[in-house]
Amino acid sequence: MPDSEYIDNLFARLITAKTLTGCWAFHRALRSSSLALASIPGPKSSSWLTGHLTQLAHPDGWSFHRNLSQKYGGVVATRGLLGRRNLFVFDPRAMHHIFVKDHDSYEEWDIFIQVNRAIFGMGVISTTGHQHRKQRKMLTPAFSVNHLRAMIPEFYHIADQLCDVLKSRVVQGQKECDMLEWMSKTALELIGKSGMGYNFNSFNEGSVGSPYATSIKNLLPKVTSMSFFLLLVPFINKVGTASFRRKAMNILPWGTLHGIRDMVDIMHETSIEILKNKRKQCEVDDSLVVDQPTRGTDIISTLLKNNLAADDSDRLPESEILAQISSLIFAAMDTTSGALCRLLYVMAQHTEVQDMLRRDIAEAKTLQGRDLDYEELMTLPLLDAVCKETMRLYPPVTSVNRTTTCDTILPVSVPIRSTEGTLVHEVHVPKGTDIVVSLLCANANKAIWGDDAEEWKPERWLVDLPQSVVDAKLPGIYSNMMTFLGGSRACIGFKFAELEMKVVLAVLLERFKFALPQKDIRWQMTIVASPVVDGKAQLPMNVEVIV
Repeated sequence: MPDSEYIDNLFARLITAKTLTGCWAFHRALRSSSLALASIPGPKSSSWLTGHLTQLAHPDGWSFHRNLSQKYGGVVATRGLLGRRNLFVFDPRAMHHIFVKDHDSYEEWDIFIQVNRAIFGMGVISTTGHQHRKQRKMLTPAFSVNHLRAMIPEFYHIADQLCDVLKSRVVQGQKECDMLEWMSKTALELIGKSGMGYNFNSFNEGSVGSPYATSIKNLLPKVTSMSFFLLLVPFINKVGTASFRRKAMNILPWGTLHGIRDMVDIMHETSIEILKNKRKQCEVDDSLVVDQPTRGTDIISTLLKNNLAADDSDRLPESEILAQISSLIFAAMDTTSGALCRLLYVMAQHTEVQDMLRRDIAEAKTLQGRDLDYEELMTLPLLDAVCKETMRLYPPVTSVNRTTTCDTILPVSVPIRSTEGTLVHEVHVPKGTDIVVSLLCANANKAIWGDDAEEWKPERWLVDLPQSVVDAKLPGIYSNMMTFLGGSRACIGFKFAELEMKVVLAVLLERFKFALPQKDIRWQMTIVASPVVDGKAQLPMNVEVIV
């Protein structure tokens, strides 16, 4: 057997060779991107190390994103690590190729996929290619309009619970309430009951909230606080087995990492409990489902039934079904609560629209003599206009990231003026180029929406949209905008989210008035846009009961 010195020297040479190979590969990729994208205009970078990454990801990066869209064309060259050229994209035709036509050439960032896999398992937000398509096919029937019609009584029930809690806190006059807290609890209950058939008891008086609710609420801030470590996750996931990585994590004296571990454990254990209960309910006699229309129509019950009926080649393994639970709850909770907060914030800014919408809702309910059903609620003109305009101008997720999996060509709808002064109709993008696709800038593109594109004007949805909007052919699945993406990775639950927003807003406005307090409320451009006061995530609002 070779002696230990020989093994040490061999190991050192292998590490050195691997390091040199990695550096050489990075150098070639850096050189390739620099040469191919050199003629694409973009801002100068103030840092050779991080490029524009800190500006693009800055919590107050709104103006930087807007400036990119106003000063340059729909495809902008930005700088990444060590000066590597990346792209910032909001051109309609380019987005169509990224999300629809050539979507296999533009994959989610590997860091995004690997981090989600480490936290949630192989769920719909952490799979790619054929596996992702198979999961979406299995989940899609659970988000159909028929299922949403069956869910709406549960939506109203949860909204009524929210109103009861708020009313108990606002006895008379006005009282300041943190609506971010209550919108987060509402979003969790909506996806919990309607999505999983599970009650998190968020509205129980004196309750500190379920451990699951606390974990999923605190997960995103904890994970984002470890931004540098996240860059290493794709490499760490390839080291040893899962049990080995778990033991190594337990040994590391790192409180934040252990906190995330404990949150993931709680979420996993709760998911097992939810799935166990769902399996029992699916074994109930079909006659009970007929007597209770909402029973068995939640997302996970529908997934289990579809999976059972599927061919062996299409059937999902137990681990992937389990992964859908926390994946869907996480994806729905922060985005929906953020959207609801923005809707209330905008209503408080535009009190005249708030009053008009309140009258419209009251008149529609009086006319019907009951809560509005699915079709009546979804087609209420002003409510629809308010929701669409708010989601257009203030998308909860402002951008998404892609990486090219091969050398490809990205066409543009409006030619770009190159750094040499020539017009560029298509961009040659090398393999491994990172791309930030700006949903925010696409939704507020003046060439599409007009000179008032950056103004909140719900009335634009009460008339025919401009021809420029129709001609742009944005690939989004929701009302000519990119808020819920498009193509194979579009938001699978966008109709579910739209119904949530409309039910909650309609019920709240009928019973309360909302006004802004004398506080500096800032909206941060985090992964999901969130309101902040004095560095703390919150949305204080003056709430008044309507007698």
